[in-house]
Amino acid sequence: MPLTSRQSGPPVPPPVPPMPARAPGERSAAAPLARLRADPRQAVQQDWIRCLVCAASFRQLTNTHLRSHGMTADEYKRQFGYNRGRPLM
Repeated sequence: MPLTSRQSGPPVPPPVPPMPARAPGERSAAAPLARLRADPRQAVQQDWIRCLVCAASFRQLTNTHLRSHGMTADEYKRQFGYNRGRPLM
């Protein structure tokens, strides 16, 4: 006798959305961004850079994205202490 949808087994729960990465003891989603702002070098990795304004990750932090925050690349670098002569990548 073929199985119907009611006889196919236990129901499968919906997928759980992933939790944001947090260090042990951190309680809010804002805490990782605060940690990156305290040491902006951690926001720059080999394959990506994290925007210290909105926490979005990019392969390169573009002028277009920075304009969405109302700032230029020089203003961003000055605000977060990056070397003004190096690209944001």
